[in-house]
This record gives sequence, structure tokens and C-alpha cells, in this order.
Amino acid sequence: LGSEISGDIVASAMNSSAPTIRGNLNAAGPDLPSLMQLLGQVQGGADSALTTYGRQLSRMPNKAYTLETRFDANMSNGDINIPALTINALGINVNGNLVANDMQRDNGSINGQLALSGNQLGSLLTAIDQAELGEVMQSVNLTAAINGTRTNLSISPLDLKLVLAGDQIPNSPVEMSLSASTRLNLETESLN
Repeated sequence: LGSEISGDIVASAMNSSAPTIRGNLNAAGPDLPSLMQLLGQVQGGADSALTTYGRQLSRMPNKAYTLETRFDANMSNGDINIPALTINALGINVNGNLVANDMQRDNGSINGQLALSGNQLGSLLTAIDQAELGEVMQSVNLTAAINGTRTNLSISPLDLKLVLAGDQIPNSPVEMSLSASTRLNLETESLN
């Protein structure tokens, strides 16, 4: 399918209470929807969600993708390190990193950042059954940072900017912005 995928993945004790996985992955290719359809066939056949979305996304003009990431996870104690994650696919760009230590305990800590941006999203949104949104959404930019413990996670900044335009939107284009300072408690499943 024209894709090149390389990496180094080491997993151990996967069927135990202390699995670990670490490695790096680099992938690039001209046709992500075809790759999704192939993986969907292996995963669950012609009716799998991955196959269906791959088929729908195959109508997009830009199907190329790149992915680069490094990761190290010890699930027994909740240590996760993703020093770099970069994805460019289907008009969306994602960059981020995450470090979590001792997340199996209440005082476990987490620190990370995420940036997501995309332009000309109409084809992508239509392909994932959001055609009405695809008619008006021109671009999206999201930046978020997470820091804290399981019982007191701060998501700040959390900034979202959308540009909407079209016949349905008066005075187009219109920019909508959301900025929030957010607290999350994973133990009590509460969000402020």
C-alpha cells in the first residue's frame, strides 16, 4: 500500500498483572484509508468500524499520513512516558507528550501537553458522519496541558478555537473561542 512502518517494540509479561511495553514507531504512507480498511479486515471483517471508516475516508483528497512516537509503559505501577507524539493525517496535525508516574496510587502524578490543529475539515467530517458540521467548520485549534495527581488534575490551559463559515452562519467567517481552567478527579469521576 506504499506505507513504510518501522519501529522497535518490546513487550513483556503481557498476560500478567505487571505488563510492560516500550519502543518507538515511525510510519508514513500515501493512503491511510486503505491501510485502515486492511487492518479492519484483519481485526473484524468487512463490518468492523475500522473497515467502515476507512471506506468512508477513501473519498478524501489528501489521504497521506505520518506518525512518530516513542513510549515506555509499566502498567503494574502506572508509569507511562510518551516523550513525543506527532501525527499528521487527513488534514489534522497532533503533537503531544505525557509523563505519568505511579498512577496506580492516589498520589500518582501526570504531566502532559496536547496541540491539535486542522484546516479544511469538510471532507473529514463528512466521512465520519458529521456532514452538517463539515459544511460550516473551517478550522480547529486546540491546546491543552494536564498536570497533577489522580485526585487533583489540572487541565490548564484548555484553549479551543473554531472558525465557522457558510450560508448558515451570519457574518461568516466567525471565530469561536473557549478558554477554561479545569479540575478533574479520577477517583470520584468529577469535573469542575
